[in-house]
Amino acid sequence: MDLNYVELSEQQKTLYLKLLDNSRKQLAYLDVLEEDLVNNLTSFLNLHQEWNQCTHEINKLDEILQDMEHLTDQLWRLEILREVETNIEKVKTVLKVNFENTSVNLQSVHNQRKVMNAYYSLQRNDQVPLYVDEKK
Repeated sequence: MDLNYVELSEQQKTLYLKLLDNSRKQLAYLDVLEEDLVNNLTSFLNLHQEWNQCTHEINKLDEILQDMEHLTDQLWRLEILREVETNIEKVKTVLKVNFENTSVNLQSVHNQRKVMNAYYSLQRNDQVPLYVDEKK
């Protein structure tokens, strides 16, 4: 049973390292976000799928390892999770700033469109509808 526990612990550590790598990739992804928009966010979707799969496997292993009741030093897990949390917070911050910039840009476009319509009547239709009633 100890051998099985050791193998499962190594798998768990590998998965946590994979999760850390994924968080680093997400952070690096922000540099190529504009390029990925052209490709329908395929890189983002791949990262998201990998993240979900990894967290699912970690949760399953955590349940199994909790049942074995081995008390070991898992300081490595805390260090990895701290770095993952830091990376995810950086990603959230950058995405929040991008969201706010996009919001401001959309509002600016909306205002410019109003001005263009007010001064140049771009939505004006040159045809005037005529309604003819039947003679009573």
